[in-house]
Amino acid sequence: SEIKRRVPTKRARTRAEDHAGTHMLTLFGSSGTGKTTLAAAIMNFIAESPSPAHRALARGARFMVVYDLAEARSQHGLGEGEAPLVVVAKTASLLVLDDVGKEPARRRDVVAEVIHARHSAGRPTVVTTELTQAAIARLYTTDESSGVYLQRRLFDPPAFVIDMEQVQ
Repeated sequence: SEIKRRVPTKRARTRAEDHAGTHMLTLFGSSGTGKTTLAAAIMNFIAESPSPAHRALARGARFMVVYDLAEARSQHGLGEGEAPLVVVAKTASLLVLDDVGKEPARRRDVVAEVIHARHSAGRPTVVTTELTQAAIARLYTTDESSGVYLQRRLFDPPAFVIDMEQVQ
């Protein structure tokens, strides 16, 4: 399977296969630990699954880098409604959101908004980040919102968290 081919350790493969349908899956660790590779393998595993539910989920699945999501809103004209990429991010049947925390600081609001919207709607989401829980809380705290709420969405149950440093 795709996971066996792309994910080097048995422990990481088992976790990916066991939790491919989790509502919120957070993969965190330093650069080069395989977060993005595992996220892509999960998407491919779901797409190749014989399960009709997984195939249906895969049809509307999207992979997005947070920088692209943040830029989509900034380049979309005022008064023209929401940027199409942001709408897709909020409504995709499955979303892999890659590199949370690497978007420009002035555009972090859209990333937090997408994660909160997906959490509230119960849409399956896989997030990759190099940030710790404390760093998420700190970076996403603004005058209007507390980054602690985003941290809870990503790291507290029912979210499933894989520390990629531990599965190497």
